[in-house]
This record gives sequence, structure tokens and C-alpha cells, in this order.
Amino acid sequence: MGRPAKLRKLNDLRRSLPHCSASAFSAIMEAARDEGAPEDLSLGRDNLRAARDQQNSEATPFGPILQSINLIGTNDAERGMHVAHPLALLWTAVLCKPFGAYLGGVLRENPPSPEAPWNLVMYSDEVTPGNPLSTANRRKFHAIYWSFLELGSHALSREESWFCIMTEYSKSVNAFSAGLSQVFGAAIKFFFDPNGVNLATTGMLLPGIDIRLWAQLGGVLQDGGAHKSVWHSRGDAASRFCLLCKNIFTEESRICEEDGSRMLCCNVLKLAGLAQATGRDVRAVARHIQAQQSVLNPQQFRELQQALGMTHHPHGLLLDRTLDTIVDPVAVYMHDWMHALCVDGVCNVALYLLFEGFITVGHSDIYVIFSNYLANWVWPGRLGTAVKSLPDIFSETRKANHRKAQHVKCQASDMLSLLPVAAVFTSQVLMKLEPRVLRSECIAFLALVDVVDLIVASSRITVPSVRLLQAVEKFLELFNDAWGVQWMVPKFHWLLHIPGVLHKHGKLLNCFCLERKHRVPKRYPTEMANPSDRTKASLLKEVTSHQLAQLNDDAAFSFAVGLVRPIRQPSKHLKTLLGSRLNINCAEQHVVWSNESRFSKVATCMTNDVVI
Repeated sequence: MGRPAKLRKLNDLRRSLPHCSASAFSAIMEAARDEGAPEDLSLGRDNLRAARDQQNSEATPFGPILQSINLIGTNDAERGMHVAHPLALLWTAVLCKPFGAYLGGVLRENPPSPEAPWNLVMYSDEVTPGNPLSTANRRKFHAIYWSFLELGSHALSREESWFCIMTEYSKSVNAFSAGLSQVFGAAIKFFFDPNGVNLATTGMLLPGIDIRLWAQLGGVLQDGGAHKSVWHSRGDAASRFCLLCKNIFTEESRICEEDGSRMLCCNVLKLAGLAQATGRDVRAVARHIQAQQSVLNPQQFRELQQALGMTHHPHGLLLDRTLDTIVDPVAVYMHDWMHALCVDGVCNVALYLLFEGFITVGHSDIYVIFSNYLANWVWPGRLGTAVKSLPDIFSETRKANHRKAQHVKCQASDMLSLLPVAAVFTSQVLMKLEPRVLRSECIAFLALVDVVDLIVASSRITVPSVRLLQAVEKFLELFNDAWGVQWMVPKFHWLLHIPGVLHKHGKLLNCFCLERKHRVPKRYPTEMANPSDRTKASLLKEVTSHQLAQLNDDAAFSFAVGLVRPIRQPSKHLKTLLGSRLNINCAEQHVVWSNESRFSKVATCMTNDVVI
């Protein structure tokens, strides 16, 4: 059979089957060719489902991975929820050789103890599969992920390092009293069960490693919306918008003007000017509001919540006294610098104001000029093809959208990629325009880039928290001088708290990896036509099985210097090149090649990159 006939047959086979991507179809065909189908077993949906269910129900010392718990509903009746028990999942994950080998190595290098436990980090977010514009998207769900800070920044930038404990449809979460707050509190208790295994007091002996894992709750990483859902802080909508500060109130509330003691502030640019709350202070506010519910009339109660910046819900995390010794809400509170800086954040506002200033002084074409400037840059291959669209962000057609929103509208990864180029553009082009104008604005923007550089570098090198704080305070002062405090949205205030997290942990986490991880759980409900209680369990099982398969991939936790996912069979061109340049006979030598090579734990380079 000739090649044209073979290609027609292959295309006919693909089109006769239910849709899957070309890469998925290719992988299935290669697996069938190399390994064949399981013997004496039908490949029907029932057996596929049974194989998945078996993996999620296999026994561990902590029970099966998939378990059910009961929480209190809004009608005070118990409601069930499916969870992937984290300790059962960790026990099973350690048996996956690549992950078990990596975790064992880290544990031996940095062994935990009751006095020096590891730090558990948790994350939650609402995920929207399907049509994000649907008025009643029943597929939306809340996901909670967890990992350990000691795995290292390089590992935590990999999706495989984050485990899923819950994927519950938003409709069901909203039916629980206090919503996500009660759910999140229940998730924490799996790690610190006072009547069972408690990672802080009993630890957990890991199979095959024979090292006992001790851990404490070290951080809760979330964006602003998730923080509001878990801690019931009102955030931007409240008079007191920061859960971590006792003396910061919005200018619009006029509370600061009425404060005769002059202890309250609306605009603080230095950390020393903040009266920082303790975990006990935060809990006291929540419980004071709870006590006042039966005393005040509804209007007075609403005003109290508005003034104190916290919403009361029965069964909220801060009202659960069993968590008092486990969760310090201030110590574990982590602002996500990605959202603070790059998601309608500080960088978006500052870049918009910088360009708006130059439009005001006569450079109305600055967006087009910068778009053309971006188009002349060549980007590292690891950034993929997405960076090719960066010039489009500043095209004439999108200029009106930025000016209407009063900030540059783009994805967070795009903002982080273009920021260094914007810094060069500012210093080499804008600051050299004649006549010399808007120098204070340019200097303020460059000070922001310094802050971003230090934050990004903290995952690779040791960045003193004092240095980062100095950079943040310098930027806030320069921004205030250039544009005024009226442009400082609450995300500017977040920057003052980020150095504290760096001081405590020595590194800063962000949500880039976790947002990418949503791709897996989003994949399955998108194809579920009728979300129900049955599909809730199905979704979590699929996510868990997918995770365990990733942990068995030899490349998932490979951070050694060398080729990334090498291909064993070199092409004819490469064989010829190796033979003529290096006198290597590929038929006699073991030759592998790849388009990507790792040169450190945290970085790779690709073909066509320039390496200095």
C-alpha cells in the first residue's frame, strides 16, 4: 500500500472516531502499536470507569483516596461533599517512583522535625470551564490545591507538585453555610486531625522513604476574591479594606477625617506607618461581629460589618474554635504577587498612566510606537508562540479599550514578558525625547520594574526582604509624587505586605503555575453534559487519576542539567551533521537530541536562543 493510500486510511479511521486532539490521537495510536491493548479486557467506557474508580478506592492506612464528609448547609442540615483525602493521596503518590525519589531526596537534605516542621501551602480558586459568559454556568467549581514549600521554587513551578483535595461545583459550595470558608476549614482538618493523624503532633511516616514528615500550615496563597471567600474579609468593598492592618481605611469612607485621635490613615506609603493586626485581633473582630448580630438591628449590623471590613457567616473558618491552634490567619495570609502586579494590577495602572502622560504632551501615537518597538524583539523559545502577539496589545484597535478601562488590559503572563522591554523603552527612548518631559513619571515606572525584578529573582537567588521593602517604599513614594494617591488601588497596598512573606519563607510564591493547573480539572467538566452529584465524584476521580499518572512521568521531577525530554532517534540531517562535524557514527553511538536543554534547576534554553 502506497503512502497516499495509507494516509487516506489513517484519516478515515480518525474521522470515524469521537473527537480528540491530533496529539491525543497520535499518542493513543503509538501506545497501541508499542504496547497493545490490555488482554482479556474490553476497552468500553464501563471498564475505563471501573479502572479509574479502583485507583481512587484502593486501601491506604488513611482509607481510600476518595472519601465523603458532611458539612453544615445553609438550612442547618448536613450536606455531603467528596474529597481526595490528602494523606491517602500523598501515601499513594510517594509510591510513584519519580515523585517518591524526588521527595525522598528533599527530605534527606532538609529533614523535618516537630521543632522545625515543613510548611504546608494551600490554594483555592473558582474555575470556570465551558462558556465563561454563560448566565448560569453549572460547570463552575471551586478547587483547593496543596503542596509543601520545602519542595523548592523549581518544583513548585511544576503543576505535578500541587495536589488537589477538592473540586466541588460552585452551586454546591454556595449551599454550605459560610460557603467556601467552611469547606476550606474542613480541608485543613485533614492534615491536622486532633483525633487522628496530625502532621504537627504525630507526623506521617512515608512508605519507602522511612522518614517521618512533620508539617505546619505555613501559608494560604490566593487572589483577592478567594481571600474574601475564605476569610470573609470584604476587601475593596469595605471601609477597612485590609485584613492585616488595623488602621487602614478607605478615603471614601471619611472615617479617617472623623478620627480625633489621628490614629487612622487612608494612605500609608511606609510599612512603619501600618498598625499590623495579629491573628488574635482578626479572630476577635469576627467573634465581636458574631456577638453583635443578636444585639443590633439589621441596618446597624450591616454598618458594623462595613466599618470592620468583615462579613459574618455562621460556620465561617474564623469562628471554628477547633482551628484556633492550627490556623493563624495573619501568619498564613499570602498575597499573590502575580495578581497584585499583573492582573489589572499595579503594572497595568502604571504603564497606562505613563503612556497617558505622553499622549497629554503631544505624543498621541505612543501606543503604535511601542507596538512597533515590541515587534523588533526576539524572545526566548521557552515562552512559546504567545509572545508573538505582544505587539497586538498596543495596537490602535486596543488603545481605546485601555483608555476606557484606565489600565492596560492583557494577560498576566503577557505583562510580565513585556515589562523588561517597556523598561528599556522608557530609559532609552522616552527619557531621551526632546524636550525632556515626564522624567518623574519615567523614574517611577522604572522603580516599579526594580520591584518586579526583585520579586521574580527571589525564586532563583536569595533576595533580602529589607531590600525588597526599600524598593517597594521607594516606588510608592515616586508613584505618589508622579500621579498621586488617587490612582493607588488596594493592590498597591498589598506590596507593603509582600516583603514580610519573603522574610518569613525566603521565597515568594505566585499563582502562574496554579492557574495553569486548572487546565486539567477544566478539561473534564467541559464535556459533562449534565452536572450532578454523581459527576461531582467523577470529576474529582478523573483529576486524581490524572495527577497520579503525571507523578509516574520520569521527566516530571527531573531538574538535572541536560536535555529536556530527549528523542532517541536523530534525524537524517542531524546524523549527517554529527558525522561531518564531530566524526560520530550514529549507528554505533547512543545519540539523543532535543530542542530544549536545562542549564540550572530553574531555567532552560531552546534552539535559536542566544546564550551569553
